[in-house]
Amino acid sequence: MERIENQTFQDESVSVDGKRFIACTFDGCTLLYTGGDVPVFAKCRFNDVSLQFSESAVDTLKFLSGLREGGFTQAVDKIIQGIRQVV
Repeated sequence: MERIENQTFQDESVSVDGKRFIACTFDGCTLLYTGGDVPVFAKCRFNDVSLQFSESAVDTLKFLSGLREGGFTQAVDKIIQGIRQVV
């Protein structure tokens, strides 16, 4: 996993797959995640940041959305609740 420390990213798109960000600052950035290795953020600061998903990450979100719309609301909501508890 690529390790990135003490860097400031400003007004740019940052690919995050497979990276470990430590004590970095993200100002006005878009974090791009394609569904690869899960990134790690430790002691980072985020200001006016947006998320963009593509490739496998989008497929996963579409799958969950389709399940929810198809009647599996409780199961998908449980997954989302589990994600919130991890954080």
